[in-house]
Amino acid sequence: MQQVFGGQTYRVVHVAYQQQLLNDRVEMRVGRIAAGDDFLVSPYNYVFVQNGFDGNPVGVFFNAPGMTAYPTATWGGLVKVRPTERAYVMAGLYNGETSIGENKHHGADWSMAGPLFAIGEAGYQVNGLPGGRGLIGNYRAGFWYDDSQFTDFTTVARGFTPRVARGNWGVYGLFDQVLVRFSEAGSYRGFGITGSMLVSPDQSVSQMPFFSTAGFLVRGFFPSRPTDVGGFGVVYGRFSADRQPPSGARSSRIRPSECSGMRPRSS
Repeated sequence: MQQVFGGQTYRVVHVAYQQQLLNDRVEMRVGRIAAGDDFLVSPYNYVFVQNGFDGNPVGVFFNAPGMTAYPTATWGGLVKVRPTERAYVMAGLYNGETSIGENKHHGADWSMAGPLFAIGEAGYQVNGLPGGRGLIGNYRAGFWYDDSQFTDFTTVARGFTPRVARGNWGVYGLFDQVLVRFSEAGSYRGFGITGSMLVSPDQSVSQMPFFSTAGFLVRGFFPSRPTDVGGFGVVYGRFSADRQPPSGARSSRIRPSECSGMRPRSS
């Protein structure tokens, strides 16, 4: 339920070069980076010290072993473009090797032998610019593709020799929106809601084809304590139906080693 730690050892995480161009409307970064630092993230998620929310909605890690999050980084690069002050689009390519996050490497396995992991996202901010008086909201949508090899659950669950398929993909959306402000414009005191939905439709290789989060937060309810935070959140995930044998068929237990994407993850 709680998994906020750094791997219980020392390691190298970020080693990267970043460049901004055209009055900061274009940003490029390359090096050892984690996809979860930039994609599929909302500041509201960090209020919940719970692995379903904190950092990134955890459902993506069940289906995309190439997705990385602190304290694991990998070779990668991203480009982020802001066509307007409120909107952005960005895309990233990463080395999807899963073993580089093992503690024994201490973040120093800089090989590039893994499959490709690609992710893209677009976002739009409602209000929030200097001088604005409206309620702030952030809305994001994206997609990912992982070129790893995945066990076909339809073969394992039916007792056949496990078959391997290459590639999996998914889409997602997430948002956070302030609904009530407790003080003047620009203050962080208020009441807001947040939510996310992740879909990876190929149930033959996706362990959790549907995952969602929802929550509300109150910040600074009392003027004398503006940084106090309270929240309530719900996490829901549905496992693949293809992991279960059909009625009357011989059951076969799926071992963790046969399931791509099922790996420990640190927020």
